[in-house]
Amino acid sequence: GVSPTVKEKMIPFMAGGSSANIPKENNPYMWQARMTDDKSGQLLATAATETLKMKKPAILHITDSFGTGLKDQTVAALKNMGIEVASNNIYGHNADEKQFGPIINQIMSSDADGLIAISHQVPAALIMAQADNAGLDIPRLGSSSFGSAVARQASGAATDGWYAVSDWTVEVTTPVGKAFAEAYQAKYNQESDMPAVTAYDSIKLLAEAIK
Repeated sequence: GVSPTVKEKMIPFMAGGSSANIPKENNPYMWQARMTDDKSGQLLATAATETLKMKKPAILHITDSFGTGLKDQTVAALKNMGIEVASNNIYGHNADEKQFGPIINQIMSSDADGLIAISHQVPAALIMAQADNAGLDIPRLGSSSFGSAVARQASGAATDGWYAVSDWTVEVTTPVGKAFAEAYQAKYNQESDMPAVTAYDSIKLLAEAIK
């Protein structure tokens, strides 16, 4: 949305989102520090089929531009791998949804042998907690929010058994990432999360460009 103004006024702009449409703007003043959704969709499909051995996954996604875009990318990636996701195994939810029980019950009653969930941090916590309460025991894979500190802290033990495809986790093992996670914990007395890392990387990249 801001791309035309950024280009016209020549404003260095660090985009915080993961939309695959941002690079397509071909805007020389706009940069992106996140992994794009087309790559996330491929990774979700690969993890679902190769790691969790899903053959008939259900997909639960938030219906905003992020969720719809990543859902479409995941469905396309699965199709390229020979797996067609049936339309009746794709479930959308609104941003303000609080009760996921009915959808989870539908998934449990379906022929789905796994769940791929795509949403933001607060709904992700609710989905994990309510799936645990319902006794959903098929393989479960989430987008990056499902591995976030916010969602994991909010849902507690209900996160057990979930996998997530994410560009950040506090369990990072690279030297630079581990140093950041430890420094953030020491300074703020809480675990680092995706927005903190993305903002930090963006400012560091901008500083390097200025230098």
